[in-house]
Amino acid sequence: CISRTKYRKVVPQKQNAMRLCTFHVGRNRLVFGIIGLALLASLTMMNLSVHHEPVTQRRNMRAIRQNFMFGRLGNKLFAIASTIGIARTHGLEPCIAPMYSKDKTLTIFKNIPFCAGDEEKLTVWNIPMFSGSITPEDASDSTTDVEVKGYGCSYTFFEDVEEEILSAFEFTDDLKKVSKEFMDNHKDSIKEDSIKVGIHFRRTDMISFGGLYGPFPGTDFYKHSMKIMREKYGPSVIFLVASDDVEWCKAQDFLQVEDVLFIDQSTVEDFAILKECDHMIIGHGTYGWWAAYLGASQKGGDVMYFQEDIEKPVKNKYFEADKFYLPKWTAVSNAGETEADTVQEVKV
Repeated sequence: CISRTKYRKVVPQKQNAMRLCTFHVGRNRLVFGIIGLALLASLTMMNLSVHHEPVTQRRNMRAIRQNFMFGRLGNKLFAIASTIGIARTHGLEPCIAPMYSKDKTLTIFKNIPFCAGDEEKLTVWNIPMFSGSITPEDASDSTTDVEVKGYGCSYTFFEDVEEEILSAFEFTDDLKKVSKEFMDNHKDSIKEDSIKVGIHFRRTDMISFGGLYGPFPGTDFYKHSMKIMREKYGPSVIFLVASDDVEWCKAQDFLQVEDVLFIDQSTVEDFAILKECDHMIIGHGTYGWWAAYLGASQKGGDVMYFQEDIEKPVKNKYFEADKFYLPKWTAVSNAGETEADTVQEVKV
């Protein structure tokens, strides 16, 4: 398994510098020969090579994702990120089952570490869904490869390897062009000095779950969050709205205003555009979470989520909201109340 972010080794190739000067004759041969030897010595001392390749470094163990990652884009990103985090914690080399290298929702990323092939013998570690710690009894076994199972929907699994996660989830150049083209095509609404606030409405499946992952955020949550953004950042704010039910969004009176723009592209294109936003308002779901984490959160922007997720018990006993949302993000209630230490002097 090759890590695409670490463990690259420069492999010197034979550089026959003397060959460069063998065609010279007479006194010039000696001069060029000396220059060639000096060049060769310099390259050797600096450990440089004209050409180098990554070399597979096979550790004693390797963390490998299970062959079935259930869910859509956000769940898969958590599965990959938690695999990387757990692998690094236990000194293993992370890789993702090669079958996912053809997944259309994952081909938008440049550096996901896919496995070179399948493994027959695997020790299985089950990841708690929302707990950031795992101490398998066989962690010291250095002869068996490992398969990790579970979503791992918590930033605590990978908070210590954030740079590696950001590298793994870097967009392809083609997808970067999509977001740029969207901004360029809407210059009348998105100006150079605009403050872009992304909003993601997760509706379809979350409504059918009936509160399995906490109270469903009502329209008041979004209204109050938008008001906070407007009062904090002024008239330069432009809201970019994405949803798995965009037609419902377009029918809402509070979204039929001049400072709201609907993205309404494909799943991955919406995701790329949301990532470009300066701030984010997210409801339920991992899709909005990752758009906020990869985008606004890395820029130091505000990320607002539904406060009742923290305060009220949920039907799913495995959901731990305090390990799902980052501490620096802001909880906003249906009543418009916010965490005082994060958003201050805002009256709703």
